[in-house]
Amino acid sequence: MRLNRDSFFTKLLISHLMIILISLLVLGVIFAYLVVNYYSGLKEWDATNNIRRIAHLVSRSISQDVLTPAAIKNNTDKINTISQSTNMEIGIINAEGQLLFKSTNIRQFNLPMELIEIESMLKGSKVTKKIFGPDDNYLLMIFPLIKESNDLILGPARSHNNEIVGGIIIQTPLDSFSTTVKNIIKFIIISFAITLVAAVIISIIFTRRVTKPIENIKSSALKIVAGKYEKVKLPQNSSEEIKHLVKTFNFAVDQVEETINKKNHLEKMQKDFIANVSHEFRAPLTSIKGFLELISDQNLSHGEIKKYISIMNKDAEYIEHLLSDLLTLSDLESRKLAIKKDDFLVLDMIKRALNSLQTKLENKNINLETVIGNQEMRILVDQNRIHQVLINLLDNAIKYSPINSTIKIGVSSLSDKEQYTNNVKFVISDQGPGISSEELDDIWNRFYKVNTARTREVEKGYGLGLAIVKEIIQLHGGKIYARNNAGRGVSIIFFL
Repeated sequence: MRLNRDSFFTKLLISHLMIILISLLVLGVIFAYLVVNYYSGLKEWDATNNIRRIAHLVSRSISQDVLTPAAIKNNTDKINTISQSTNMEIGIINAEGQLLFKSTNIRQFNLPMELIEIESMLKGSKVTKKIFGPDDNYLLMIFPLIKESNDLILGPARSHNNEIVGGIIIQTPLDSFSTTVKNIIKFIIISFAITLVAAVIISIIFTRRVTKPIENIKSSALKIVAGKYEKVKLPQNSSEEIKHLVKTFNFAVDQVEETINKKNHLEKMQKDFIANVSHEFRAPLTSIKGFLELISDQNLSHGEIKKYISIMNKDAEYIEHLLSDLLTLSDLESRKLAIKKDDFLVLDMIKRALNSLQTKLENKNINLETVIGNQEMRILVDQNRIHQVLINLLDNAIKYSPINSTIKIGVSSLSDKEQYTNNVKFVISDQGPGISSEELDDIWNRFYKVNTARTREVEKGYGLGLAIVKEIIQLHGGKIYARNNAGRGVSIIFFL
């Protein structure tokens, strides 16, 4: 695996290893220090116990509280035995600092002590020294012998009144001790190396687990640039922060994809809008241009001219209505068109709309079923705009309903506890041919026509009515949708 020193993976891995390395070094130094001090203390403890035995032997031989060679002569063999069995050189000095005895197990007894150390011992203090040389290493300890009652005890002195009669010197080699410490340090180094290797492996695995989702996010981001919206798989064994990062990225992918799709959809709608507007204007303009050429080039009778002018007038009215609706829809979408809400009786609004369409209803012999849950129900709306909604929806229902069919109008309150409510449901159902499920959401788009094969003359419309209806409902804070009935026909449901 090739490492990039500037990558997050490499930096995180190095950080982990540095922390582990420093921690191991600190622990190793502390452990080595504790071990060395433990063995050193153990050695001193062992030497102290042997010195106490020697002090006890000497105290039984002392005469007239003065430490002399004769006083320890009777115990020479015992002291030498202790020296040989413990591998320690033993020396005894008197109160003047003169060497009275030295063990015989080693050929030469070295006494690398300075005058200040002897003086410190003769004042009742214990002296401990570690002597390290190129050939030999020694532990040197000097204990004062204090006369107390009828016995000699080892110092240090507990008070200035204690009588110092001499001192005992212990010199023991530290070679075995040094070997033991070296072996321990060697063991620590080997353990350190094994632990470090294990830590490297664990750190790589852990770091990989942390950086893998980030690498996946990077890869997915590059694919998004190429137009492929791929989400990152949610890591199972990762921290909450990494999971949250992946979820946030996936959410961003959804939003980007949705935004791009909306943008593409809007671009398509803009192209379709331009095409539809061009189509809607082309037919009446072509008709007007054709009749104008006909009138100017031909010798027509007054009746023919009047007939052609009437046709051109209808085409001009069509263009005028189309422009008016386009401006109205633009104002509604940009929220420039203000609405003036007032309190109206729902029943009166329904009657007004039906009266406007009475002739169309009678021409197709359409039966009306009106169900209003509360006859006194009132609603706060812009009456003219809601009248426009009702007219448009009822006109569509009449247009696509067969002769002798039924149109149902239902109005109900979602909360009948009060006469006045903002939660009113309107349902207008016809028995027409219905709309395919794929087109139910598209009928609210500008210039969208369910049956594109129909001509303008047959449809008598240009696909802006439902778009205006939707904007008016939304401007009132409501919502609207369409659904196919179980038998036949379509129901338009909107809420105010």
